[in-house]
This record gives sequence, structure tokens and C-alpha cells, in this order.
Amino acid sequence: MTLKFDFSTADPLPPHFNVDLPTNRNFSARSEANLSCHASGISRPAITWFKDDHHVPRSPVNEFNGYAILAFHSIRLNDQGQGKY
Repeated sequence: MTLKFDFSTADPLPPHFNVDLPTNRNFSARSEANLSCHASGISRPAITWFKDDHHVPRSPVNEFNGYAILAFHSIRLNDQGQGKY
């Protein structure tokens, strides 16, 4: 049996955001909400979420295949703010 490994790498590609967040999103108190972002590039971009210019901890963020989903299981008044990624 012969094993062949290809360690070549593709030329880097700058990140491209495939999903834009709407400028305003409204949710009812105690409702569930998911905000998603999808980015591609070589190497895969890391997506970081911010609220009111403060980094959102990784715990409410799920990532897979270039998607990052910020999940809210029960919207509260203090979830209100200016978000960006």
C-alpha cells in the first residue's frame, strides 16, 4: 500500500462576507433569536462578535463551516445594543 500526501497550499484569499446583518433587528422580550454571519477565504476567517464595542464571549457563539451564529435563548432588555462582527 502506498500513501500519498499533498501538502501544497492555495494562495491566500482575503475574507469575503457572504451574509450581511440588517441594520436593525427587533425581537420580543423572552423570545429566541439567532444572528448569523458567513465568511469565506483562504485561510478561513475567524468571526468575532461585538456588542456596543465589547467582545461577545465565545459561549453564546456556535461556529461551523465558516458560519458563526450568535444565539439568544431568551431575549432580555440588556441584550439591546449596537452589534457588529
